[in-house]
This record gives sequence, C-alpha cells and structure tokens, in this order.
Amino acid sequence: MKSLEFKSSLLESYFRLLQTLRDSTKQSLIDKLKKFMDKKPNQPDNLFGAWNGDESAEEILKDNKDSGSTNRVVEDF
Repeated sequence: MKSLEFKSSLLESYFRLLQTLRDSTKQSLIDKLKKFMDKKPNQPDNLFGAWNGDESAEEILKDNKDSGSTNRVVEDF
C-alpha cells in the first residue's frame, strides 16, 4: 500500500508542475507520450534491431570468415 501512496503523490507533483506549462508545451508533451505509448517494446526488432538483408546466415558467416585477417602473434610464456 505504501508504494501506491508514493506513486499517487508523485503523480500529483507532476500534475502540479504540468499546470504551469504553456498549452503548446503541454500538447508537445502529450504527443511525445502518445508516441511512447504506441511503441511495442516486446517486439524483437524494437529491442535489438532486425537484420534486413537477403543473405542467409551461412553466407554472412562465410563473408565474415573470408574477409577477416589473421595476423595475431602468439607470445611464448
């Protein structure tokens, strides 16, 4: 119950702050909140970005392997 009271008082504090803003600023904030609420955060492409290409995984791995240079030097202990 205590966290609910905290959230309520925090909400009231934000509301008092919002009352001091100009109407155009309030509208801008509303637009940003709407955009934020419209996002679907559980979609994998929203979390990490989706690969957008025609190559298969095998082709990508082969390209990576072929383009890599091996110039490492192993030192003896």
